Amino acid sequence: MKTEKLTKKLLSLFLCAVIMLSSMPLGIVNAFASSETVPEGYTGIYNAEDLYLVRYNLEGNFMLMNDIDFEGATVNALSSYDSRNTQSFTGIFDGNGYSFKNLKLAKSNVAGSGNDISLFGYMNNANAVIKNLSVLNVTLDGKGGVISSWANRGTIENCYVEVTVTGTNNVSSQNDIGAFIWRCQQPITIKNCISVV
Repeated sequence: MKTEKLTKKLLSLFLCAVIMLSSMPLGIVNAFASSETVPEGYTGIYNAEDLYLVRYNLEGNFMLMNDIDFEGATVNALSSYDSRNTQSFTGIFDGNGYSFKNLKLAKSNVAGSGNDISLFGYMNNANAVIKNLSVLNVTLDGKGGVISSWANRGTIENCYVEVTVTGTNNVSSQNDIGAFIWRCQQPITIKNCISVV
């Protein structure tokens, strides 16, 4: 009996809420469905063009706000090895649980950067962090790593990579590949990461 009364009360409350929402102007209803906001201090990444612009602010903090499907397009590394360490990614990239899909990685278009292939290129700062990111159906042709080609310091955490290696005839002791990074000479932290090659 008590359960039946409680069920009727809950149903009545639900119907009242539906009637109230249906009588509100559309603009007020939409306010309840607010979209995810970018945290203070971060720049939101919504599309391939936004990602491309990261190369001009390598010390910045970025957050991926949705999945990005590159539809097979080639993506250049965002930074590259430089003896003056001016082209190193030193910021934070938070994938926010979203993914990059269907891309081919190519060398950076920065002059003199060599042939290393990756998304973020060179990481040489303890504060550099790549986290909460999935990279799905990525093609890697030549030496490199999906996240970083040369990572001397920094952190890669909570990342997932599905990579297809092509051009395997080019893989040698001097031209090898890595799912997350290609090469490191100083300690780098990689934790809670999975790769499928």
